[in-house]
Amino acid sequence: MALSTSVLPSDQTAPGTRWLAAMTSSKARTVQSQSLSVMTKAGTDKFFAELKAALEHAEGLLHSTTEDLGEARDKAREKLREASAKPKS
Repeated sequence: MALSTSVLPSDQTAPGTRWLAAMTSSKARTVQSQSLSVMTKAGTDKFFAELKAALEHAEGLLHSTTEDLGEARDKAREKLREASAKPKS
Protein backbone atom coordinates (compact mmCIF):
# COMPACT_ATOMS: atom_id res chain seq x y z
CA MET A 1 0.00 0.00 0.00
CA ALA A 2 1.34 3.42 -1.01
CA LEU A 3 1.17 6.45 1.21
CA SER A 4 -0.46 9.63 -0.09
CA THR A 5 2.07 12.24 -1.08
CA SER A 6 -0.42 15.06 -1.61
CA VAL A 7 0.07 18.09 0.60
CA LEU A 8 -2.88 20.14 1.80
CA PRO A 9 -2.65 23.94 1.48
CA SER A 10 -3.12 24.29 5.23
CA ASP A 11 -0.04 22.13 5.71
CA GLN A 12 2.00 24.72 3.81
CA THR A 13 0.72 27.71 5.77
CA ALA A 14 3.16 28.90 8.38
CA PRO A 15 1.80 29.44 11.89
CA GLY A 16 0.25 32.88 12.29
CA THR A 17 0.01 33.51 8.54
CA ARG A 18 -3.77 33.30 8.38
CA TRP A 19 -4.10 35.52 11.44
CA LEU A 20 -1.70 38.06 9.88
CA ALA A 21 -3.63 38.07 6.60
CA ALA A 22 -6.91 38.58 8.45
CA MET A 23 -5.45 41.40 10.56
CA THR A 24 -3.92 43.07 7.49
CA SER A 25 -7.26 42.88 5.68
CA SER A 26 -9.08 44.21 8.74
CA LYS A 27 -6.57 47.06 9.10
CA ALA A 28 -6.99 47.96 5.42
CA ARG A 29 -10.78 48.11 5.84
CA THR A 30 -10.38 50.26 8.95
CA VAL A 31 -8.03 52.67 7.17
CA GLN A 32 -10.36 52.81 4.17
CA SER A 33 -13.33 53.47 6.45
CA GLN A 34 -11.46 56.19 8.33
CA SER A 35 -10.34 57.76 5.05
CA LEU A 36 -13.93 57.78 3.80
CA SER A 37 -15.03 59.34 7.08
CA VAL A 38 -12.39 62.07 6.80
CA MET A 39 -13.31 62.75 3.17
CA THR A 40 -17.01 62.87 4.07
CA LYS A 41 -16.33 65.28 6.94
CA ALA A 42 -14.17 67.45 4.68
CA GLY A 43 -16.93 67.48 2.07
CA THR A 44 -19.53 68.31 4.71
CA ASP A 45 -17.35 71.08 6.16
CA LYS A 46 -16.86 72.54 2.67
CA PHE A 47 -20.59 72.33 1.96
CA PHE A 48 -21.50 74.16 5.18
CA ALA A 49 -18.79 76.79 4.59
CA GLU A 50 -20.19 77.45 1.11
CA LEU A 51 -23.74 77.49 2.48
CA LYS A 52 -22.73 79.99 5.16
CA ALA A 53 -21.09 82.22 2.54
CA ALA A 54 -24.20 82.04 0.35
CA LEU A 55 -26.44 82.94 3.29
CA GLU A 56 -24.21 85.86 4.25
CA HIS A 57 -24.33 87.06 0.63
CA ALA A 58 -28.12 86.74 0.58
CA GLU A 59 -28.34 88.61 3.88
CA GLY A 60 -26.23 91.41 2.39
CA LEU A 61 -28.48 91.58 -0.67
CA LEU A 62 -31.56 91.67 1.54
CA HIS A 63 -30.07 94.47 3.62
CA SER A 64 -29.21 96.46 0.46
CA THR A 65 -32.68 95.87 -0.96
CA THR A 66 -34.27 96.98 2.31
CA GLU A 67 -32.19 100.17 2.26
CA ASP A 68 -33.12 100.77 -1.40
CA LEU A 69 -36.80 100.25 -0.62
CA GLY A 70 -36.53 102.65 2.32
CA GLU A 71 -34.94 105.29 0.11
CA ALA A 72 -37.59 104.77 -2.59
CA ARG A 73 -40.33 105.08 0.05
CA ASP A 74 -38.80 108.31 1.37
CA LYS A 75 -38.56 109.78 -2.16
CA ALA A 76 -42.17 108.82 -2.90
CA ARG A 77 -43.33 110.48 0.33
CA GLU A 78 -41.36 113.61 -0.52
CA LYS A 79 -42.93 113.78 -3.98
CA LEU A 80 -46.38 113.27 -2.47
CA ARG A 81 -45.75 116.14 -0.03
CA GLU A 82 -44.54 118.37 -2.84
CA ALA A 83 -47.58 117.52 -4.95
CA SER A 84 -49.89 118.14 -1.97
CA ALA A 85 -48.22 121.48 -1.22
CA LYS A 86 -48.65 122.88 -4.72
CA PRO A 87 -51.62 125.18 -5.06
CA LYS A 88 -54.40 123.76 -7.16
CA SER A 89 -55.33 125.93 -10.11
